[in-house]
Amino acid sequence: MILHTIRNGSEEVVREKNMNVKDRIMILAEAEYLYQKARQKVDGEDYDGALVLLDKAVSLAPGFSVAHCEKGNCYCFLNRENDALASYEQAIQVDPYHAEAWFHKGQILKGRGNADEGDLCIDRATRLCCGR
Repeated sequence: MILHTIRNGSEEVVREKNMNVKDRIMILAEAEYLYQKARQKVDGEDYDGALVLLDKAVSLAPGFSVAHCEKGNCYCFLNRENDALASYEQAIQVDPYHAEAWFHKGQILKGRGNADEGDLCIDRATRLCCGR
């Protein structure tokens, strides 16, 4: 799933730069590598360090919705709710079927007192996870 998501976003970059297949693969591999390194930083609770790597990953592959969502998670850990919400919304824009991003967006909205919209987002996440 991650490679498919990255590939979709990278195709935009590839078209703009007229890259060959080998270059595309290298970009995808680098973005995935940066994402995996960021996950290690998250596991070590170095959220700022993870954000640096995730920013690089999404700059290489703007359609990498999983990396956008992980940025949102890092921002949540850092109590940067506005940035988290923006990252979840970016993940959803890139991949409207990204259940985790919908769920976390809903949680933030509910926490802000917007229960109706938050519930709609969480319901959407649930439906996506259940295949409905």
